[in-house]
Amino acid sequence: METIRMPTRQEALYNTAHGTIAGYWENNWGVALGKEWIRGLKPNSKILELGCGNGALCELLAVQGHDVTGLDLVQGRGDYDRSKYKFVIHDLQSGYLPFEDNMFDSCVSFDVLEHLEEKWVGQVLFDMFRVANEVCLSVACFYREPFHQTVQGEVWWIKKLKEAWPCAAMSHKGRIVRSYVTITDKKGEESRVLFHCKKEEGK
Repeated sequence: METIRMPTRQEALYNTAHGTIAGYWENNWGVALGKEWIRGLKPNSKILELGCGNGALCELLAVQGHDVTGLDLVQGRGDYDRSKYKFVIHDLQSGYLPFEDNMFDSCVSFDVLEHLEEKWVGQVLFDMFRVANEVCLSVACFYREPFHQTVQGEVWWIKKLKEAWPCAAMSHKGRIVRSYVTITDKKGEESRVLFHCKKEEGK
């Protein structure tokens, strides 16, 4: 008799969000928030996106000629087209990323880490920098029940970044490069913080 595997809580939340909430399956925060980072990319960059969602950012980057890998918890909706980039299914709360050290030029993640349990955040941040030479990351700093499980402000995220990336020159002066994006919707203001970090030369 075939055993039917029940979805994990994270998988169930993902399927609920992408199946019923238009903001998840229609929008892509990477496209909205990563514009400055995209403009600074070198040609033919090798890029990994964690939590690629509907794949809009991965597809945009692939069309521009970059070598793109998208990673997410499950395949997602049946109408998500993954044909233009590599796609990997992986639970960020199950262990280290299945990639070698320094395998990518950039690792990016937009509005994903707040969906993780807080105990996993540090490991994922460390792993992002393990596999890539630079990281572009945005996190939502507001609570959206039941999807956002780690809701913290700028100071907390900076502390986590410094713990995870002690070898990072987080700007040319050794500080974290950070900009703030405030998005207003019908429910009020939703705040996000955007980080762009690079490794020091020779690290």
